[in-house]
Amino acid sequence: MTPVRLRWRKRRWACPNPECAVASFIEQDPTIGPQRALLTSRAARWVTVQVGRRGRSVDEVAAELGCDWHTVNNEVRRWGEALLEADGDRVEAVEAVGVDETLFWRKGRWRTKQWCTSVVDVGGHQLIDIVAGRTANSAEAWFRSQPAEWLDGIRWAVLDMSGPYRKAYDRVLPNALQVADPLHVIRLANQRLDEVRRRVQNETLGHRGRKADPLYRIRSLLTAAHERISDRGRTRLRGLLDAGDPTAKSAPPGTLRKPSETSTGSTNRSSRSATLSSSLTTSKTNPALPRSTNWAGPSPAGHPRSPTGTSPR
Repeated sequence: MTPVRLRWRKRRWACPNPECAVASFIEQDPTIGPQRALLTSRAARWVTVQVGRRGRSVDEVAAELGCDWHTVNNEVRRWGEALLEADGDRVEAVEAVGVDETLFWRKGRWRTKQWCTSVVDVGGHQLIDIVAGRTANSAEAWFRSQPAEWLDGIRWAVLDMSGPYRKAYDRVLPNALQVADPLHVIRLANQRLDEVRRRVQNETLGHRGRKADPLYRIRSLLTAAHERISDRGRTRLRGLLDAGDPTAKSAPPGTLRKPSETSTGSTNRSSRSATLSSSLTTSKTNPALPRSTNWAGPSPAGHPRSPTGTSPR
């Protein structure tokens, strides 16, 4: 594609009325370009397609047209926002909605992190919207801006065990079942198990883990899935557990699973939901199961919900 520079010689008109507030004005043609735009409408539509649909970077498109980065980015924002506002039917009824935080960009001299919240249709695997910030108020404001009929159709609210997101769900989706995604459930379980390993290490040897300590040598094996450990690994794991944990306070091997097994073990949605509900009910009613201090307990609506986040927000 060869870039073309358009030179438009505009005529300036003067108003004969001396009391006119405008006095003079330049002729405009909105079919060529909107007011104060630096690209023609045709070029602006093209860069919007290249960045929004083709996935090209703004820098790449700007270099191809021979213009500034801000010129292209402003037109992508202008046309992109207009397309989103006009496409009111892009989001259909959703049964399971999910929110998650994303590091969007770094701002200023000190590269301050700027976070956003991604709202997704879990069942349809579709990104619905991106909201600035990762607080309860920003997520709540977005949900309250949606039609009441759309909110009433949501049955499951998926989150990453975040306190702010849980609070937003409690306020705007009190009847939805809050579900923690497998990735963060497994990560929290692994963190708790590692805390137990380090605590037992200090209680038995009186110092932090060292290279030759039994429990330190199996820190990775403790959180590995059972079927991913070889027979040699199981023998090593059991022997070092007996040597480093004489009181058997650490969790037995093979009780934890990787996220891929919990999320893709069944392809049937109802089967996965039934399994999850059964697991949550069992964990609430069985006092013998280990508990985490990060578990938030039942929600006001009586549904089990996810643990609170371990990282400050």
